[in-house]
Amino acid sequence: MMKRTAIAIILAAGIGMANPVELGVGARAQGMGGAFMGISDDATAIYWNPAGLSTIKSTQINLNHWMFQDIKDVMIEYAGFAHTMELVEGNKLGIGLGMLSKWASLEEGNPDYGLSRKTIFSDNTLQVSAGAYILSYLQVGLTLDRYWVTSDIGGKSGLGFDLGLKGEIYGTEQYHVYYGAIFRNLMAGMGDEKYTPTGRIGFAVYGVPLVENGKTIDHYVKVAVDVAEKDDINGKKGMNFHYYAGLEITPVKYVSIRAGYNDVYQYSGGIGARYDHFELNYAYSGGNNIFGDAHRIGMAYNF
Repeated sequence: MMKRTAIAIILAAGIGMANPVELGVGARAQGMGGAFMGISDDATAIYWNPAGLSTIKSTQINLNHWMFQDIKDVMIEYAGFAHTMELVEGNKLGIGLGMLSKWASLEEGNPDYGLSRKTIFSDNTLQVSAGAYILSYLQVGLTLDRYWVTSDIGGKSGLGFDLGLKGEIYGTEQYHVYYGAIFRNLMAGMGDEKYTPTGRIGFAVYGVPLVENGKTIDHYVKVAVDVAEKDDINGKKGMNFHYYAGLEITPVKYVSIRAGYNDVYQYSGGIGARYDHFELNYAYSGGNNIFGDAHRIGMAYNF
C-alpha cells in the first residue's frame, strides 16, 4: 500500500493534475534539508533558483540520482548543465539546461496466477534557464519548463515559467548574508489543467572564509533556512507553509559535511568531496511516512 501511495503522489503532476510535487533535486541541497534558495550556486540552480546561475564559478555538468530504500520500482533522475559568461564589467549572464525525469513501474493484479499487468509511467520536465547578475543585491533568473507525461493510459504536455531572485543583503570580510526567492508555475499547466503559482523564500549565511593564496575559495560554515507556500499534497487548499533548515560545514578545502531538517521529508544529512574538477555528493533523508528513507547521489564536473 505504501508503494502504491508513493507512486501516485510522485506522478500527481501528470496523472492527477495537481501541482508538481516538491522533490528536493540534488544530493547537496537535500543533505541540507532542502534549504537551498539563498545558496543556489551550482547547476541545480536551474531547478532551485535560476537567478543563481549568474553567480556560479565555472561551467558545470551536474548529475543526480534518487533511490528509495523501500520502493524499488520508482526512479528519479536529474541532469543539469550551466555556463556563465561576462557581458560587461560587473555584469554576468548564466544559462542552464536541465532535465528532471520520474518514472515508475506499477504491477497490478496477482502475478502468482499470471493475472498481473505492469504499467509504466513517465513524468518529465525540460528546463531552459537564464540568470543575470545586475547588482550585488539583485540577480534575476527565468526558467521555461516544458512538461510531458506518458503512460499506458495516455499522455499530456504543457508549459510554465519560474521567476527567481537572489542577492547579497549584508557582507563583511568574515560573513555574508544572501536572500533567494522563486515564484513557480507562472502561466503553467498541462493539457486543460492549470497549475497554481507558488512561492518560496530563503536566506543563507556564509561565515569564516577559507583562504588560499590570498583568495577566498569557500566558507567554513553555511547556514540556510527556507519557507515555502503551496497547496498541500493531500488536497487541502489555501496557504500552507513548509519550512526547511540546513547546515554545511567545510572543515578543509575538499570535504563538506551537511545536515538538515524540514517538515516535508523530515531529517537529512550528507557529505561531499571535491578533487580537481570533480565533485561527489551523497545525501540520506528519512522520517517520511509516505516515501520512507531515500538516498541521493550526485556527481559534478567543473570545467
